[in-house]
Amino acid sequence: MQPSEYSFDTALSKGYVIRKTISNGNVHKDEIYNKHSLDEFIDNIKKGKSKEIVIVEFLDQKGVLSINKLCKLKFDGKNVTADYYDTITNKEEFKLTDTAKYKTVNVKDVGDGIKYFFTADNNDEIQLISFNKKEIKTNM
Repeated sequence: MQPSEYSFDTALSKGYVIRKTISNGNVHKDEIYNKHSLDEFIDNIKKGKSKEIVIVEFLDQKGVLSINKLCKLKFDGKNVTADYYDTITNKEEFKLTDTAKYKTVNVKDVGDGIKYFFTADNNDEIQLISFNKKEIKTNM
């Protein structure tokens, strides 16, 4: 898989869920884009409809963007599969490094934040992504 498929602008326009961490020395600020894609994914799970989404985490260090994390989620009508990719070793080509299956993905409010998590077969919660509600950006 070629990284150009996952440039910030391409990911934004395709509706991929994006976390962009802006780092200026010791100060870090997150921005979340396309949160609605996660919510639609959960709605489709509840309806038993197949759906795929992509979550991309970018790091912005002094204006230079790099991809820190890439995860593709697929619901086949029964289970959620999460494919995780190595975005660090080879910046020219991302390789699939791990695949996991879960029963579902859920969301809950936690104070000023939102937590999205997988539910495993043994009902354990495994965090997918969490963020402060103030970090949510609109794409307009």
